Amino acid sequence: MLHRRVRIWTARLAISLALLLIVLVVGSGWYSGAYAMQAGSRVVMLGFGSGQGAFVIGEQGAQSALGWSLHRFDPSWRWWFSIAQTPQSSQMLIPLWAPALVLLVFGWWARPKRLGKGQCLKCGYALGGADGELCPECGMSRG
Repeated sequence: MLHRRVRIWTARLAISLALLLIVLVVGSGWYSGAYAMQAGSRVVMLGFGSGQGAFVIGEQGAQSALGWSLHRFDPSWRWWFSIAQTPQSSQMLIPLWAPALVLLVFGWWARPKRLGKGQCLKCGYALGGADGELCPECGMSRG
């Protein structure tokens, strides 16, 4: 079992990343952004737009297309997965709500359980019948 502090920070991180993805879903309805890099004779692009994350591998294009790009357009969202192939490129689109949902579920699962009265603060062991100043499970002081 993970220690209580690790579970707290894991849950907080997962929920924070999920909220960041939700903001990106909303914002990507108006903006799209991408980073394109050279990988041998191909161009690999990671990006977002219309509520989706994009992974594209394509034939070598103009060198000016490499690096960061950001574009504004009329609002639109796409809510489902998509894979497309042409002779020049392959792309996989993942709706950003999907990883946000996974992170929210993981954050809920990783959250520490509430401790009842008489339980060790570190491991949750029931100290009701235990004698002494230390928790018999983890050794933490009762104080």
